[in-house]
Amino acid sequence: MIASASIVCIGTGVEPVQVACVSPIDDGVAVSLSDLLPDSLSDFLVVFIEFVQYPELSPTVMSHNVFAYGSLMFPGVMQDLLGHPVQGHAVTLAGWSRHALSFRVYPGAVPAMSTSQIEGVVWQDLSDEDLRILDGFEGDEYLRCQVSLELPAGDTVKAWIYQWKDISLLLGNWDVQRFAANELETFVDVHRGS
Repeated sequence: MIASASIVCIGTGVEPVQVACVSPIDDGVAVSLSDLLPDSLSDFLVVFIEFVQYPELSPTVMSHNVFAYGSLMFPGVMQDLLGHPVQGHAVTLAGWSRHALSFRVYPGAVPAMSTSQIEGVVWQDLSDEDLRILDGFEGDEYLRCQVSLELPAGDTVKAWIYQWKDISLLLGNWDVQRFAANELETFVDVHRGS
């Protein structure tokens, strides 16, 4: 088994906010709190740490949902990466914020106040192999964490999200329309060649 750790912190007069999601943590590995918290949060009080265990990906095919909020929102990008069409729905994820990143055309998302939200796409019925491909695409700049979100039909499902790790690179809001109009084609060409 591997585990994901959600760390919730508060500062004076601040609503509790999840500030880190650490995944995966191998069984039997000692992890200190200082290893989990970003340096910029040293002035915050840790309220609680929630560890959630989930099974490692197995050779058998499992079905996964992935919430995409950046380049992976576009069906053509997903199909190019995975090699097959995927089914998705436009959804809103509460309690997270999406940011432009320094020196990058793609965004990063981080846990935020409960009033924050991100418009995105939930891709459904992805296989273990699809998830491995997405993990490789996102690389070590992101942590894969699990969130709950509501589908258009009203059902609540669990989905993976790729959380940005380096909060020092976060800028303002990321503009989806600007990316689609000005950077998507080049982004696809670059990643198609890699």
